[in-house]
Parts: sequence; C-alpha cells; structure tokens
Amino acid sequence: MDNEMIEFDIGLGGREGDDDFVEIEHPVEDEEMVDSPLIGSASGSVNGVGFSGGSGEIYLPEGDLLDLEPYDGMEFESEEAAKAFYNSYARRVGFSTRVSSSRRSRRDGAIIQRQFVCAKEGFRNLNEKRTKDREIKRPRTITRVGCKASLSVKMQDSGKWVVSGFVKEHNHELVPPDQVHCLRSHRQISGSAKTLIDTLQAAGMGPRRIMSALIKEYEGISKVGFTEVDCRNYMRNNRQRSLDGDIQMLLDYLRQMQTDNQNFFYAVQGNEDQAMGNVIWADPKAKMNYNYFGDTVTFDTTYRSNRYRLPFAPITGINHHGQPVLFGCAFLINESEASFVWLFKTWLMAMSGRPPLSITTDYDPMIQSAIMQVFPQTRHRFCKWHIFKKCQEKLSHVFLQHPNFEADFHKCVNLTESIEEFESCWLSLVDRYDLRDHEWLQTVYSARRQWVPVYLRDTFFAEMSITQRSDSMNSYFDGYVNASTNLSQFFKLYEKALESRNEKEVKADFDTMNTSPVLKTPSPMEKQASEFYTKKIFMRFQEELVGTLTFTASKGDDDGEFISYQVAKFGEDHKAYYVKLNVLEMIANCSCQMFEFSGLLCRHVLAVFRVTNVLTLPPHYILKRWTRNAKSSVILEERSSDVYTNYLESHTVRYNTLRHQAFKFVDGAKSSETYDLALDALKEAATKVAHAMKNDGRNVMLNGHIRGNMVGGGSRADYTIGDHDESSGQNLSEDDMDKKIREITNELDCANRKCEVYRANLLSLLKDIEDHKLQLSIKMSGGRQRTLGGGGQHVLDYLKRMQAENPAFFYAVQSDSDHSGGNIFWADATARLNYNYFKDAVIFDTTYRKNRYRVPFASFIGINHHGQPVLFGCALILNESESSFIWLFQTWLQAMSGRHPVSITTDPDRLIQVAVAQVLPHTRHRFCKSSIFRETKEKLGGLYTSHSTFETEFKKCINESEMIDDFESQWHSLLQRYYIMDNEWLQSMYNARQQWVPVYMKDTFFGDFAVNEGSGSLTLFFDGYVTETTTVQILLKQYEKAVVSWHEKELKADYDTTNTMPILKTPSPMEKQAANLYTRRMFKKFQEELVETLANPATKIDDRGTVATYRVAKFGEVHKAHAVNFNSSEAKASCSCQMFEYSGIICRHILAVFRAKNVLTLPSPYILKRWTRNAKSGAVLDEHSSDLPSNSRESVTVRYNNLRQEAIKYVEEGAKSIHIYNVAMNALQEASKKVAFMKNQGSGTMHDSSLANGGSQEMQAIEENQTAVFQSVDEKEKKIHELSAELDNTNQRCEVYRANLLAVLRDMEEQKLKLSVKVQSARLSLKE
Repeated sequence: MDNEMIEFDIGLGGREGDDDFVEIEHPVEDEEMVDSPLIGSASGSVNGVGFSGGSGEIYLPEGDLLDLEPYDGMEFESEEAAKAFYNSYARRVGFSTRVSSSRRSRRDGAIIQRQFVCAKEGFRNLNEKRTKDREIKRPRTITRVGCKASLSVKMQDSGKWVVSGFVKEHNHELVPPDQVHCLRSHRQISGSAKTLIDTLQAAGMGPRRIMSALIKEYEGISKVGFTEVDCRNYMRNNRQRSLDGDIQMLLDYLRQMQTDNQNFFYAVQGNEDQAMGNVIWADPKAKMNYNYFGDTVTFDTTYRSNRYRLPFAPITGINHHGQPVLFGCAFLINESEASFVWLFKTWLMAMSGRPPLSITTDYDPMIQSAIMQVFPQTRHRFCKWHIFKKCQEKLSHVFLQHPNFEADFHKCVNLTESIEEFESCWLSLVDRYDLRDHEWLQTVYSARRQWVPVYLRDTFFAEMSITQRSDSMNSYFDGYVNASTNLSQFFKLYEKALESRNEKEVKADFDTMNTSPVLKTPSPMEKQASEFYTKKIFMRFQEELVGTLTFTASKGDDDGEFISYQVAKFGEDHKAYYVKLNVLEMIANCSCQMFEFSGLLCRHVLAVFRVTNVLTLPPHYILKRWTRNAKSSVILEERSSDVYTNYLESHTVRYNTLRHQAFKFVDGAKSSETYDLALDALKEAATKVAHAMKNDGRNVMLNGHIRGNMVGGGSRADYTIGDHDESSGQNLSEDDMDKKIREITNELDCANRKCEVYRANLLSLLKDIEDHKLQLSIKMSGGRQRTLGGGGQHVLDYLKRMQAENPAFFYAVQSDSDHSGGNIFWADATARLNYNYFKDAVIFDTTYRKNRYRVPFASFIGINHHGQPVLFGCALILNESESSFIWLFQTWLQAMSGRHPVSITTDPDRLIQVAVAQVLPHTRHRFCKSSIFRETKEKLGGLYTSHSTFETEFKKCINESEMIDDFESQWHSLLQRYYIMDNEWLQSMYNARQQWVPVYMKDTFFGDFAVNEGSGSLTLFFDGYVTETTTVQILLKQYEKAVVSWHEKELKADYDTTNTMPILKTPSPMEKQAANLYTRRMFKKFQEELVETLANPATKIDDRGTVATYRVAKFGEVHKAHAVNFNSSEAKASCSCQMFEYSGIICRHILAVFRAKNVLTLPSPYILKRWTRNAKSGAVLDEHSSDLPSNSRESVTVRYNNLRQEAIKYVEEGAKSIHIYNVAMNALQEASKKVAFMKNQGSGTMHDSSLANGGSQEMQAIEENQTAVFQSVDEKEKKIHELSAELDNTNQRCEVYRANLLAVLRDMEEQKLKLSVKVQSARLSLKE
C-alpha cells in the first residue's frame, strides 16, 4: 500500500466576482448543491500514497484504497494532497467540503495549519458587517446546520502535513451516490467533456442540448460530473476568452463610423485603450427613430441563451408599421449590476435624456436593479416568452408527467381578464399540480406584476393585443446574427440587417401611401381610419371594428357626466366588458384597457360608439405613432382646455350629434301616414340651413370662434315673385311681418285644399273614362282575346287593381274607330321614374317573336347607372300591324311624359322601323346586332356549314372595323371571297348598315361600354322569368318577381358603391376623383381605360393655336393609331374612336392626351351624370312629375331610405359651423313637432295635402310658433317671399287642374252627342 500511487484531478477553484464561484481556502456563504463548476488541480502523497493532478483525468484508488478513511497521524506530502484526499473521501461518503480556517506562521506568514469541514458546518451569521449596510438582493436558502464533521492538518518541521484531528459524524443526511455530482466540491469538467462542449458550441448548440448530448455520451447525469449551469458558465468563459482578442476590431469599426458621421455615438466603459468594459453605440437613424417611437423599448439579451456567439445586445422599439426599429446596440463584456447601470445611463444620454414609457427585458435581478436606478418612472416588464421558456426548463418533470399543464399555464397567464381571475386561476393551477411550494414558481409569482399581462395593460407597450407573445426580443437580427457569427463577420451582417429593415419600412410606407385597403363596412369611421393609419395598423383596427358587429352594448348607469355600458359578444353575456363614456368630451374607458396597452381602440368602445352614433374617431384616439404621418411634424388635433367650446367646435361632434337627432326623426316618421309630411318638413328645414349658410358667409373667424359681422350695411337679396312683390315684407315692422306670414299661410292652405279637390275630381273622371274605354275595347275585340288563352280579362283586372292602389300606375288598351286594335301597354311608377334618369337609351324587346315566349309579351328597357337593365314599360302585342306599333310607341311616349330618348334599339323589322320613324323622328334607331347575326346564320346555313371560318370573318368585319372605309373594304372583300355578292339577305342588310354596323353608330349614345360590344341585353330583364311555357296567368307573377329581383340588385349595387372603396391602381388624382364619382362598375371601366394610358403614348402631330392634334397608339401598334383634337383653353377633347359619344365613358386616347397636358382631374363635361353614384339625385326634369310617385308609398324600406338619405345631406350641411348647427338643430326640432302632431291625429292614410287639410287650432299654433324660429328680419323677409312664391305656384296649378277638368267635361259631352247620333243612325238602318 505504501508503494501505490493514486492520482486525482480535483477542481477546487472558483470564478472571481460570482457568488457561485468560491475559493475553498476562504470561508464562504452557505452553499449546498449549488450550481457552479469548480475547476483546478492538486498533487501530493499520503504515507507513500501520492496524489498528482493536472492531466485532466481522475484516478481513483483501487481495491482496499476505496475504503481509506482519515485517521490521526496520517501524513501528506502537501496541504493540497490533504485537501484532495479529504474531498475524495467526502465524495465516497456523500457530502461536500470547504476550507474553514487556517493558521499562519508568525515568522514568515506561511500557512502552517488548515481545517477542512463539511459544507454544512456552522450557522449563517446574518449580522455580519458586510450585510449590515446593504440590502440582500438575492436571499439564498440556509444550508448550514452546525455539522461538526471535519479534518484538521498541520505542517511538520519536515515539511509534511499530518492529520491532527478528524471528526467523522454528521448531523444531517448524506447525499446518495447518484446525486453527489451536484455537490460543489465534486463538480468538475473533465478534459474530454471540455473538448466536446467546445465542438458543439462552435456548431451553434445551446447548453441544454449540449448537456443532453453529454448525458447520452456518459450514460447518465451522475457520470457526467457537472450540471447544466456549469456547462453554461464554461461556455460563457469560452466566449469571453475568444472575444478578448477581437474587441479591438470592434473599437476600430466604431471609430471609423464616427469619423464618417459626427452624429454617430459610441462609448466604452472604463479605459478605452484596455477595452475591458462594455461598449454601446447608436447611429443617427437610431437616434431619430427614438424621437418618433421612443415610447416603448426592448432590451434584447438573447445572446445569454447562447443563440449568439457574441455578447451582443440590441435595444429596439416598434415603428408605425409594427416593425422592429433599432435604438442602439451594446457588447456586454461585463454583466455586473454596475455595468448595466452604466449601459442604461449612457444610452439614455445618447437619446437626449428622454426615458421611455415602458421597457421590456429578460427576467434578471441585476437588469431589474439597474432599470430601477436609471429609469425610475419607466414601467419595467419581463419578457413573458423568456419566462415561459424558463418554465419548461425548471418544470420539465411536470411537463412530462402532465401533458395538459402547459396549456393550463398559458391559459392562466394569457386569458385571464382581471387580477382577481388570475389570482384564482393561479392558486387553482399550483394546487392541481402540487406546485405550491416550488421555489422557482414562487419566485416568478412574486414578480407577477412585471410579466403577467393582466397587471400590465394600463401601460403602453405597442403590442396589438394584451395576450400577444413578446417575441420581438429577438426579431430584429434574426436570420443575420446567430451562434456561429464571429466578430469579423458581425459588421457586415449588422449592416445588412439595418439595410434590410430599412427596405422593409420603405416598402411598408409605399404600400400604405399607394394602395387603398379594402373596406369591409359602410362605416365612415373605417374610411377615416384607412386614411389615417398605416396599412398594417388599419387592418388591426378594421379587425376590431368588424368585431363590433357581433357585440351588443347595453346602457347602464347614467350619472349625467358618464354613461356606463355593458358590452358582450352575442351569446356570451358572462364575458361582458364595461365601458364608461363621457359624451361631452367623447372619452371612453374600457375594462379591457386595450387602448392604454396598444394605442388602438378596442371593439368594446367601438361598439358603444356605434350605438351612440359616433361615426368618426375622436382625434385623441388616433395615436400619431400609428399613423402615416408618424415621422412628420404634422400634429393631430389637440384637445381644447375649454371642454364645451371644443365639444361644439369639433366638426365630428356636431356631425354626430345632429346625425343622431336626424335619425331619431327619420325613425319616427317612416310610416306611410307621416312620410310625405316628414319629407316636406325636412326639406323646409334644409332651406333654413341653406339660408343660414348664406348668412354664415358674412361672418368672420377669429381664433376658431365665429363672430357675427356687426356692420349693418350689408346688401340683401332682391326677390321678385309673382303678385306679392310689392307686399313681400320690405318696409314692414317685425309684428307686421309675423302677421303677413300668417295671412299668406292661411291663403296657401285654402289654395292647396281647392287644388286637391280639382285634382281628385280630374283623376276620378279620367279613371272612369279609362274603365269605360277598356270595357268597350274588350267587347269589341273578343276574338283577339283568344290569343291570350282566355286570360285577357285576368290581365285587365290586374292592371285595374294596380292603378287603384297607385294612381301613378299607367296602363292603356288599344281601341280606335275601326275596332282593329287590342294591344295592351302598362308602366308602373318606378318604370316612369327610372325613365326620368336613364331615358337616353331605350331597347324595345320583342323576343316573343322568335317563339321564345308563349305569350306575345314585349318590354321597353333601359340601362341604369350600374349598367343593369331597368324597365320602362311592358306590352302584350295582340296585333302587329303598323298602326298598332304606332299606337304602342305613342302610348309609351305619353306615359313617359312625351320626352324622346336619344337612341332606341329594336329587332330589324319594317313595321317597327316605320312606327319608330313616325313617333320618334329625332331618335337614332339601331337594329339589334345579335338578332342580325342570328338571322344571318339561319339564312346562310349552308355557307356556315361548308365554310367554318365564315362566321369569324363576318363578325370581325362588323365588329373590328375602326373606320367606315375599313368596313366597306372588308365587306366587299368578304362577299367576293365567298361568292355571295348577289345574296338578297346580305344586300338588304348592307342597305340598312347605317342602323346596325357599329362603325356607323358610334357618334350616338347607346349606353354600351364599347363600340363593338354586342347588343345582347334585349332579352336580359326577363331572362329566367318568362319562357316559352309561361301562360298569361303566370306571366303577371313572373313579371313582379323580375321587377323585385332587379330592384334588389340595384339596391345592392348602390350599397356596394356607397360603402366600399375600390382599389386604386395608380397614384393619379383623376382615378381617385373617378372612384368618388362613378358607380363601382363604371369606375372599373374607367379605371381600365386610365391604366391603359400607360401603354398608349400621345404624340403631337399638329398645332393650330388653342387646338392641337395628337396621334395616340398603343406601343408597337402605330398602325392602329387614333387622332385626338385637344382644345387647351377649354380642356375639351374629341377622339376618332368616339367612345365617349357612344358610351359616356372617356377613352384611353383622350386620357393619354390629358396626361400629357397635365390635366390631372376629369373636366366636368366628361362626367356623365347618368353613370355616377348621384345619377338618381336632384330634381326630375319633368313638368308633369307631380303625377309620378317618388317611391314614397311602395315600402317601408324605401320610405326609410329616402328619408335617411335626405337626413344625411341635411346633417352634412348643418354641421359646417356652430351657427349653422344651432339653426339646423332648431329647424329639426320644429319638423319633429309637426310629425309628432300628425302621428297623434291618427288620421289614417295621408296624402300630400295632409298639412293643408289639418285646419285644427293646434296645427295653426305650430305654424304660428314656427315664425319664432326666424330670429332676424332677413329670415322673416325670406319666409314671406317663399310663402308668396308657393302660393303663386299653387294657384297656377289649381287653374291648370280646373281648365283640364272643364276640357274633359266638354269632350265628354261632345263624344256623348256623337255617340248618340251614331246609335240613332244604327237603329234606323236596322229598322230598314
């Protein structure tokens, strides 16, 4: 035994400055099984048994030496040998050792005695001087329990060390062999393990994966000999050692950057020449970004998880596109608290000393302490993702045993809505998984206010939702800097990342400015937000806004200042949110606090805004940092100190308040009894607003407040209306004016009543005459009824019933002196109204003649502003003679108030052609091209069969000829090529070419979108409704179905046009203008032409002063050029293609010239009203329009929509200033009184004269009180003129009705006399 050598390599060293690394020669704080490696060597011998180290291997004694135990008198060659032996003994037994005390020689100061003790020896002294004056930041578990086990050695004169005392017994349990590797004095990293760690670290692996590889390699954690933290610390030391040689490269780079740009900032902690401290830098762009987006900051220490090889820590933020932006970078050579304090102070100095509102970092006590010192007012948040990752490490056994734990943990943290809910959920979680005493879990729970979302949502962190994962910690340099990046590679990758991020921001700016997001609702707020926010932020806001459609807001308490609402998703009342709304200041607070956390309004507040008619975002809810102008100097509207003044001066508030009142008025007045009165009252109120606007123009604006013009010499408008000019109110006192107003009002009431009596008698008389004519016609044309299958009477009964329900319904039955007629025509009120708007192009559809219909049913059709067919009337054609068609067109024209269309399209028929020429001599008559193509195929069936190319060439000749000469040439060439020059049918069609070949027709408007477009809409309106099997009885039902269906399609197209924004394809102001003017379909056609101008350059070929000629051709197709004449003084142009004349949409050729001449918006002559969204607005140009309905009694929906449309116009005008707003509100209240009175009367069905027929004292009082609305002499004067003019018009209308009634009565007497003579003659002839 004396000759055996036992070699050990036992690490007993430590790392300076880390509590986890302690030299064994000195007393230390308590440690027991703590995570820290011990690295070192020792050598010596014991009674001939030597210990030597340094080879990196561990040599353990064999055989009996495994049981070697210390004893008094045992000798060692050195102190280190004694230390190593006792530590080896401790490993076998199961405890950890440390050095307790030592004695030195007074002679030379050398150590002559040592005592090695169990790590649990003694007790912790909490009153030590070093802990008295400072707060213990990381209190550790007490592990000292007063264990007496120890080994004492002293040096002999011979230089050897001898055991002078040994205590074997311990007062605590010893550690089993499978855990002894966790004890401090027994943890060491062997040479082979170091080699493997170095290799795997270079490959980019982190400590967790490296430890897994080591455990697999050594077949167990106990045989590895150290812990994961030991591995982590070893890797950290490696990284620092590798960086020491390269740090000068970093400093050289930073110096060069500062030389290139003096605004580049960098600083080095300590002595720059030695370069041993931390380094921080920020380029000018980072400093500028902080000015715009410095409200929330992230300090990214991803490198600590060994994802980076370099100790590189960027400081980032979030820009207005939700992208990460850089605020600075740091290299952390030293991770002490003092170093972090220096780092944050230096960075704050570079950012002009403005601290952020919030900061997000890893969960680290030293970083936390540094932030508390440097940013005492900044809200500090720990990265939730980092804590979740740590949770997977610390609770790996729980994750393995309980698969549901992770989901429950995430739900507890992310989905709890209140602090109470989180606390309850947390306690339930730790109890359910028996984790109440888990040390790490208790630690993060103690810090819950700094990472659990429910505690943080009152502070801005620029995240789109409270439960969003905070993964921006490592997003800026992802894909550029990784675990294999060394310092020489770093600079290029760093600059590449900056360039890439800048490109992404530029692209996001471009997308935001040049593309319009698709709007999903008709909300003005959505449109407003789409114009303010960047694209990504708008999409997030849009998500919230659309989400309001599934939420209900129920009104709760109202204390006068605040109104409380409970907001919940439909069917989820148990998950309600609570919103408090201050109506005066338009401030709302929600319990979810999303606005405070993300800077975007939540769906709960938006739901309340929706129910309270707040249609646009109040300016204080538009955070500039999320807008397109985030980086501009434009500041959004600030809240005024005078709350009430701000309330009234805000156009948004005036608009919302007036709109709310107007819609209440509409809701109360949409019934059939009050509709007409409400519409008149609303128009009267609009007149007052218009007058107020005129007066408002005389006012001046001072500091945002309207001050009336105090000068009294302003001119007044002169009125000269009828016989009341002399007494219209000038030179009258105010009392006389009031009296005058009452007198004229009474006269007007009388005139209205008299007019209504005449009108009713006239209508009744005309109806009797029509009924009589119908009955006579039926009797005289009994034979022709058989063509209707016996259903003639059924049709007539239906038409009578329709006219009885609505006097504006028109119908007629052909009957003349020869009794050869029998055709029936009708047009409902909507058809007659549609003709007022779209009468320019008409189609007479006689599809039945091709045996497609069983019933001889024909229709008059037009094209509306959406390009959809609209009905102008229907006919049953029982007689197809020339006179019958003439009667039909004359009757239709009479129903349409005698106004001729610009063009009409019919089948090619001689009788129809003659009738059109006689009845519509100034209307351009076109034959349906598709009918001619179809008939040509029938006439030339053999040619079509034998020559398959003929049809294509024939249609090409017709459709693609650009000029008349081209057509003529191609036509003759075609006929010669196929030897059909003498074909009678083709010759007849050629003779009529000016009525069907497009090249001859393009100077006239037909409502088609292209000259060569097929006129296939002849059968479009009733397609799918009327077929060859449809009988007369079924016809009327199908007719109504078709009318309703097309009406619904028009309403849908109206809705889509009004409430959706088309996607713009160019930055052209003209495109934007067109998008706002045209209907959706018309805009797409215009957009197609506009986009094509980019491929159609315009070249000037002639200039005659104000008129220049341009040649416009598609690139590469000069042979297909078009000529455009442009008058620069009038901004007018005409093109040889004549597309505008034919379709009403300007062609790409003129648009190309406009572009070349910098005409950036469409001149008004080129905006055809019939294609715009306002095609059906404005006055109807029909002197007989009083006989037509305004759809007011067709349905509640139509009445409501009409009133609502008028109300919106009223609100837009009324919100323009405070003065106008007050006038509008007063006038609206007066209108409401009228409607309320009429509703209370309960008089049943009312007509236009209901107000005039009222006559009660209460109504009279309302009229008299109305004069109080007019506060000025000007207004009373104007009222007198208006009433006088209305009285004149009513008297004139009354005279017309009276004259017509007398004329009809005279005609009836004459007809009766003639009929009496004829009857008498007939009787005499019968007698003979």
